[in-house]
Amino acid sequence: MVDWWVVEALGEFRRTALPTYLELEVSLRYVKPKVWRRFMIRNDVSFDVLHRAIQDACGWWDSHLYGFFANHHWDSQFARSPHETGWGEPSRARNAAKIKLHEVLAAKGDKCVYIYDYGDSWEHDVKVVAVRELDEKFKRRLLDGARAFPLEDCGSYPGYEDLVANFDKPLSELDDEARHMREWAHEMSADWHPERFDLDATTKIFDKKR
Repeated sequence: MVDWWVVEALGEFRRTALPTYLELEVSLRYVKPKVWRRFMIRNDVSFDVLHRAIQDACGWWDSHLYGFFANHHWDSQFARSPHETGWGEPSRARNAAKIKLHEVLAAKGDKCVYIYDYGDSWEHDVKVVAVRELDEKFKRRLLDGARAFPLEDCGSYPGYEDLVANFDKPLSELDDEARHMREWAHEMSADWHPERFDLDATTKIFDKKR
């Protein structure tokens, strides 16, 4: 016999339960001063959704494969891009679209590594700063950040470091290679500067996109 009051109470609980959000900090590894973003995102979305959030928050172009890893070792991968076709040795990682965040990132202090573009291998630390139940519903919300993430295809960390080191020098002081990189950077993004992060402009895009 079904106790209908239990069924009704459970239904009411499901209707009134507050959504849970992870407050995440994403920072680029091996770079000082730190390049980082902080945002909130529902804990029941997939790691593929988290990938797109990181792309939008950090200004990446989503034009390369990615993966999530337990640590910096390549054999610790647990989530792969749904677009990965199995070139090289097939990954044992699960499809990122089929893994929910709360399966891995459940409590404050939990963390993983996100690697974007297996050529340049941009490594990001992803850390849970807080777990919050809020009496409002949204998919994601940008909170803060600092400095610009690298330009896509700038030559990994060495290319990025050279670009930053020479960015504010007069063109007359640069050699041909450094001058070419400055010109290339301007063509890629006329507004890019290694120290610039427009929180308001990025928030309008980040919070609106789904």
